[in-house]
Amino acid sequence: MNVGEHPEGMSAERRDLIQTLECLGYDTMPGVQRDWADWRDRLSDDQLRTTITNIESRFEAKAALARQAELLSARARTREANCYA
Repeated sequence: MNVGEHPEGMSAERRDLIQTLECLGYDTMPGVQRDWADWRDRLSDDQLRTTITNIESRFEAKAALARQAELLSARARTREANCYA
């Protein structure tokens, strides 16, 4: 099945789950391309939901780390500026 292609009779909810995963880039992940090319057919709706949750959690964790790194960098710049003031 190609991206955006859905078999006749697929529920709207399942279509939405698959489209969400495609938007999150799941179908382009190396392990998925290699070992799970049939993930659209293989995974149950619950597994699709769990996968979405896991990917979104990883994105949120990466964003939190980036915010923390920026905060630490800003603190370091402030301390450095205070040392030279």
